[in-house]
This record gives sequence, C-alpha cells and structure tokens, in this order.
Amino acid sequence: MRERPGSPLEPEPERKRNPKKQPESSLQFQPEKEIPKEEVRSPEEERLEEQKTKAQQEIELEQEEKEQAITEIEEETKEEKEIKERINKIKKEFYRFRNVENITPETLSQMLDELDKLLDKEKTEGKGKLKANIQEIIESFKDNKTGEIKDEYFVDGHIAYLPKRGEAIFVGDLHGDAEAVESILEQTGFIERMERGEKDVYLVFLGDYGDRGYKQIEAIAMVIDLKLRYPNNVILLRGNHEEKEIGKRDGLFDALNQRYGGDQNNLN
Repeated sequence: MRERPGSPLEPEPERKRNPKKQPESSLQFQPEKEIPKEEVRSPEEERLEEQKTKAQQEIELEQEEKEQAITEIEEETKEEKEIKERINKIKKEFYRFRNVENITPETLSQMLDELDKLLDKEKTEGKGKLKANIQEIIESFKDNKTGEIKDEYFVDGHIAYLPKRGEAIFVGDLHGDAEAVESILEQTGFIERMERGEKDVYLVFLGDYGDRGYKQIEAIAMVIDLKLRYPNNVILLRGNHEEKEIGKRDGLFDALNQRYGGDQNNLN
C-alpha cells in the first residue's frame, strides 16, 4: 500500500496534559503567631532607666535655658545699640553749640520762642499746686485708690517744686562757662540717664548764665537746648544776672551785639 504524500511516517506524539491544580484546603495548618513577651526589668534596671530619662530632661531644659539666655542677650544688645546710637546723635546735636558760628540769629530766636512757650505752660499747669506746707503738697499727689504718692515737678508762680524722691544735681553760676556745662553733663551722665529712662534725676541751674565769660552765647544755647529736650528734668532758675540792667553792665548785651549786631536797647 502506497503511502499518501504528506502522510506521517510516525504516529503523532501524545499531547501533554496539564494536571489540574488541586485547591488548597481551607483547613491548611497555620503557624501560631508569637505573642511578644513583656520585658520584665529588675528594680535596679528601672532605677537606672529613670535616672537616664531624668538626666536627658535636665539636658534638654538646660539647652532651652541657654537658647533663651542667648535670645535675651541678643535683644538686650540690640536695644543697647539703639540707645547708644540715640545718645551719640543727641550729643552730636547738642555739642554743635560749642561753636558760636552754629548759633545763628534764627536758631537762637527760635530756641528762645520755644523756651518762652514752655515756661508759660509750666506756670499755667502748676498754678494752684503750691500748698501751705510740703506735707500738704505731697498729700495732694496721693492716689485715692492706691494710696500711692505720685508727686512731680511743677512751677507755681516763682516757686519750683521738686519731688522728695530721686536725685537733684545743682549747678551754680555759669557766667558764660560753656565748658563747665559739658563737664557737668559728662561727670553726671545726665543725657545717658535721661535716654535710659531715669525719670527721677533733676538738673537744677541756679541762674547767672551769662556775663563775664568768653562763651556766654554758647553756654546759654546749651542750657536752653537741655531744657527743651528734657523739660520735666531740667529746671532753670533766675539769678540776678538775668536782670536787664546787669546784663548791659557786665557784658551779655555786648556779646550779643558783637555776634548779631543791632541796638542793645532792643534786646530783651
């Protein structure tokens, strides 16, 4: 028998069959999970752990305090820097009066006008505050609610009253000594104390600001400038050399005429 063309000479190999996957039994054994055992520590171990925790807390607290201290120092340094800058600026403005060339007629006239207004205001606000004696004055400043005494500087008529508390720096006759004004300010640190907020320091000038000295205009300008800057802490009293006739006799009018010209009879 002839074989047909294309007829296989060998029988077809059997096809491999994939065996069916058997389903896993739902009852398959599951290993037990280990339950962590609570660590049991001895009293000594607990004591050491407590000490360690406390030491760590102390370290953290110390670090916080250091950081707070550094912050406060930085803030103080910044504030101190601002105060020093302000003091230097004020001194620079104030000490320009060392040179009479910086005291123009306009400058002096403006300062005198401001001083007149300030002194008039003091007298108006202080009118009637003067009592029969010091104790009555103190009692008049007593706070009815707290009982605290808040007495303050005031001027009533020709009387200037200073509080009992604080410090008073008395300055005698200047007679045109501008360098004495500078020296007093530097020795007492008055400007620095004012700018640092000391309210109970008073600089009391006893009058006789001009006459005789070589820097009468400079000394007078310095004193007026101080009064305008610190009106509640600088007290200007009037001496006999603030009288017009004495000013004419002892040289103040001559100094003003020499610097600014004009008829001395029109100078007040």
